[in-house]
Amino acid sequence: MDYAEWTEMSKKYKVLVISPKCSEESAEYLAALLGGEYKPAGKTTDYTDFDVVVNYGSSKEAVFPYVINTPEAVSLCVNKISTLKRVKHGVEWTKNKEKALSWLLNGDAVVAREFECGSRSSGTTICETVETFEDTKAKFWTKYFPHTHEVRINVFRGEILSVYEKVAKDGFFTFNLLEIIGEVPQVTEMIRSITNNIGIAIYGLDVLVNSAGEYRLLEVNSGAALYEDTSDKLVSLLKREIKNHAFA
Repeated sequence: MDYAEWTEMSKKYKVLVISPKCSEESAEYLAALLGGEYKPAGKTTDYTDFDVVVNYGSSKEAVFPYVINTPEAVSLCVNKISTLKRVKHGVEWTKNKEKALSWLLNGDAVVAREFECGSRSSGTTICETVETFEDTKAKFWTKYFPHTHEVRINVFRGEILSVYEKVAKDGFFTFNLLEIIGEVPQVTEMIRSITNNIGIAIYGLDVLVNSAGEYRLLEVNSGAALYEDTSDKLVSLLKREIKNHAFA
């Protein structure tokens, strides 16, 4: 669909993007690219004044005409245990303290996680000694997966939009674009699991990769990282879906 056609259609067909406060900047950017409006999630529980709502990370229940990313699916992504229960090739996890301690005593580092719904690594501690393990609050634990890379895989309806290497620097991450050169079976199974068991449409996978080429899912983000190459592909696919819905 060319720019003129979409501009004409968007005058008649109202598109809204909503998000929680933490995703406001990206959601406003997406709304601008779609020629739609942006509203913070939670301002209303009735969005039927719009034709399509793109939900960029809100789990708040509401009435939607047609929504891309349901609140139910977002909620499953936000809760890390709900995600790990449903997706293949996730990092190994437990809520049993004795089991987590046994990993540590067998020589594996253990990641203590204080929050099931934490973000940006808040409330996480890598435990390499029994003393640190016992002194750290946790609601659940994951076995540390030794890795050489961490990558963000951005997806829309099962199609990979882009892949970035996440590089830690001064307490933050930078993202370096990687070339997609072929299918990775473990990642394909992760995406299939998300489609079948979570049902979210737009998302970003944080995946750990070790030196043997094994992949482990760390978490699912309920929104893609909207760098230019990603947003170009996402917006094109969103426009196609919105057009199909408009003329269904």
